[in-house]
Amino acid sequence: MEYGADDYVTKPFNLEILNARVKNLIASRKTLRETFRKEVLLKPKDIAINNVDEQFIEKVMALIEEHMADSKFTVAMLAKEIGMSHSVLYRKIMALTGQNINEFLKSVKLSRAAQLIKDSSYTINEISDLTGFSNPKYFSTCFKKKYGVTPTKYRSN
Repeated sequence: MEYGADDYVTKPFNLEILNARVKNLIASRKTLRETFRKEVLLKPKDIAINNVDEQFIEKVMALIEEHMADSKFTVAMLAKEIGMSHSVLYRKIMALTGQNINEFLKSVKLSRAAQLIKDSSYTINEISDLTGFSNPKYFSTCFKKKYGVTPTKYRSN
């Protein structure tokens, strides 16, 4: 349990209790996935997850923040810095967020862009560069897809 196991069942076990525990674990993972999908993990401490997952998310977020402005920062580079293979990182992020790693990375960058649009005087093109989007038109398209409005309209709201 200290190393991050979600539950432990001793033998012999009651099948009804085992089924209830499995259903509860699945429900909690589903809730966690929905929470992560709605709010991009900019503040992972606000979400109740086990300590191992929290540390993992904090490490991933720190690396993404560190390389935020680098448009050449790839998932392979992230996986290497985390110390995981691309496929293991993909599965871990998918399990925690319900998003593939590319969607997750883009979502984090777009959330940072939204924060910069609200809280700074940078131009939209500067924010595009600061968040690692080398093409401002692509940035605007992705932003509109996520938030339903263009970055300019988002700022005016």
